[in-house]
Amino acid sequence: MAATYNITIDQGADWQRDLFLTTATQGAINISGRTFTSQIRQYPSGAVATTIGCTVVSAAGGQVRMSVTSAASLLVPTAGAKYDLFMVTSAGVSTKLIGGLVTLLPRITIS
Repeated sequence: MAATYNITIDQGADWQRDLFLTTATQGAINISGRTFTSQIRQYPSGAVATTIGCTVVSAAGGQVRMSVTSAASLLVPTAGAKYDLFMVTSAGVSTKLIGGLVTLLPRITIS
């Protein structure tokens, strides 16, 4: 079962979060050869509002960076947004790691 982790994104700002994949007994999971994918949608069967970028920062350290650009943050729904993050092995096995609600903090300052 995937973990639940809710995120908050400032509208019009860059956002990023680093995840460290570990086990309770062995420490960091080596994620060499694995890819990650993540999307934000208002409804599970709805259109993709925006894609969350996923970059392996340290394969040996199990570190993955999730990010949303300032332009992409403007596409996040103001209510009811959800996301999840999947890891795909080189053999094509897909595992949901985390998911949760996305809270968008509206932009006030317009430049």
